[in-house]
Amino acid sequence: MDFPLLGKALGEIAEERPEDFDFALDSLIQKAEKQIEQADILLREYLILTIVTTVA
Repeated sequence: MDFPLLGKALGEIAEERPEDFDFALDSLIQKAEKQIEQADILLREYLILTIVTTVA
């Protein structure tokens, strides 16, 4: 993901349509939270597989 480009786009939204900025920011936060949850699940699965493989 291109973070400078994302920051620029959010800045433009904030200037042009302040009412949409909160919505856009909330949407981004929700997407990030979902990705963090998915990463947590994948990490747990990886650790379990590593432990099982090491013990076996």
